[in-house]
Amino acid sequence: SLASPPTAETEPNNNGTPQVLPVSEYVSGTIDPSGDTDTFSFSALAGETIFLSLDLDPERDVTTFNGRIGLGPFGTPPQVLVSSDGGTFDTIDSEAFFMTVKTAGVYQVYVDSQVAGGGPTFTYNVHVSHISPLTPTCTTYTNATSTPITDLALTSSTIVIPDSRLIQSVKVNVNATHANFPDLDITLTSPPGTAGNTNGLVTDVGIASQTGPQDLTLDDDAALPVIFTNNNGMIYMPEAAYRLDWFRGENSLGTWTLDIRDDSGTVATPGTLNSWSITICEEPALPGSLIDSEDFEASNGGYVASGVASEWEWGTPATAAQTVTTPFIAPFLNCASGTSCWKTDLDNTYDISSNQVLTSPAIVLGTTAGTVTLSWQARYQMESESFDRAYVRVTEVGNPANTRIVWNATNADMSQAFGATSSLANVAQSAGWGQYRADLSAFATLNVQVEF
Repeated sequence: SLASPPTAETEPNNNGTPQVLPVSEYVSGTIDPSGDTDTFSFSALAGETIFLSLDLDPERDVTTFNGRIGLGPFGTPPQVLVSSDGGTFDTIDSEAFFMTVKTAGVYQVYVDSQVAGGGPTFTYNVHVSHISPLTPTCTTYTNATSTPITDLALTSSTIVIPDSRLIQSVKVNVNATHANFPDLDITLTSPPGTAGNTNGLVTDVGIASQTGPQDLTLDDDAALPVIFTNNNGMIYMPEAAYRLDWFRGENSLGTWTLDIRDDSGTVATPGTLNSWSITICEEPALPGSLIDSEDFEASNGGYVASGVASEWEWGTPATAAQTVTTPFIAPFLNCASGTSCWKTDLDNTYDISSNQVLTSPAIVLGTTAGTVTLSWQARYQMESESFDRAYVRVTEVGNPANTRIVWNATNADMSQAFGATSSLANVAQSAGWGQYRADLSAFATLNVQVEF
């Protein structure tokens, strides 16, 4: 509901003759006659997320139709990407479309009837909203050396980041030419050392009919995961099973590796990784003075493990690297610092049907209100959150009703078979060692315990 009424469409505004949207970017129209299509043009800034809202019963008379809304053009050849759900006819119907655009320019909104038809009752209102991108402090590092992509093989390319930055977020751009882009599975590995995590970005996305270089940009803050076959001109999240957020809190310093696994011998000539880049957005330094800390080197910190078949153990992790029989187990062999930390089973994985809680001693947050931040370093590999849960909870000492979950893992299975053969496959994904943060200002002046 907007303060001003919509501006009526001006025909003809079919494909090729879009009507320029008014300042309100709010218009009304009719799909009439049958087969009519309506298009509207507007300008967007680079990195903006566009939200299209299509109201298919503006009169609220329960006279609706199966409308469709889209945004474009994207790719080569250019395409309009559209929503395509079945729609409902017995209630007030609506559609929506989200997309994060890569470049500044003029874009078009597309409206039609998904099922052939049209007439005076096929009325609608459509509105365009712009969501500005986040603007943290970011630096982009690029490898512009082209690298051949060979069928049924692993192709690797590296970027050495000389800067030590605490990662708030990561963005990745992959520019590749390939006759059948869906042959490619792409992963990213952070610098070896404390972490060295390998995580998936996309597997078998795109379509062969999109010609020329595929310029794929991935960002967790984009509107949608990769769901369309077109990869050019928009910014996606990684596919739904993957998270760039799994690199959050790590240190950027060192060698980052992009791996491309070609899992199908469907093309006569090899493709080319033309270039790729990684953008590191930096976590700001924590302000204020330190209240309490523990690195678990001298002792277990007075933390207490509990729960059904609890597996929390204090010491040096020694989970072996993956083998043929355990291909998806991430090797946990170190701590964030020093040689000691808490882990669920120091030399193996935790058992099924276990429930482990690690509780800190009481922590005195202070005597004055203000901003209080909890930070901790962790590394984890989990099954889907539909099966396993990991979270951090803070509770006021002596008042269990005052409790709050301040962080939880949101992930699909953190394991994936990439490529077509065993020599290319079996990647044990994981997150961390990274620094995680939570705002505890609501607990300022209280004594609290932290549960992992």
